[in-house]
Amino acid sequence: RYKVGIIDEFQDTDSVQYEIFSKLFLEPNNETEQKILYLIGDPKQSIYGFRGADIGTYLRAKKELKSHKAQEISLNVNYRSVPELICAYNELFGGKTGEQSFFPIVERSFESTPIEYSEVSAPEKNPKILLSDKHRQGPIQIVRFIGKDTWKTNDAKNAWGRFIGEEILKL
Repeated sequence: RYKVGIIDEFQDTDSVQYEIFSKLFLEPNNETEQKILYLIGDPKQSIYGFRGADIGTYLRAKKELKSHKAQEISLNVNYRSVPELICAYNELFGGKTGEQSFFPIVERSFESTPIEYSEVSAPEKNPKILLSDKHRQGPIQIVRFIGKDTWKTNDAKNAWGRFIGEEILKL
């Protein structure tokens, strides 16, 4: 009866729901028409376990869809954030070549298939303007204190205190 299925926020799908979608759109049937299934989701959001969803279902679906010759399309332009925030996310989660990302995401039960962050870019013309941000620093800044591999708690607190004080003076 249904020729096309579109499931948004697929990372919130549990295994029972996926079984239903799979039977409707992936299993062979007597119909001659091809069925189409679109899954839209972000595996990094599956950590919330919304309504029983789990990353295993997402990864299983991805693997099964590849066996059906499905095409994976990554959305690599972010139209909902300012360029400075996008840059900050790329810095935090991306990791440069040969460098481990700041927050590597690996599910314990799925070490063989780590969830990687795909860097995104801002559109060439971004209409969003932050009227209160004269210096275009964006809503997040990444600060790395260089010079020590490990920090004692008081040293780190003092370094942060100095940094925050300097930032307040700039305002």
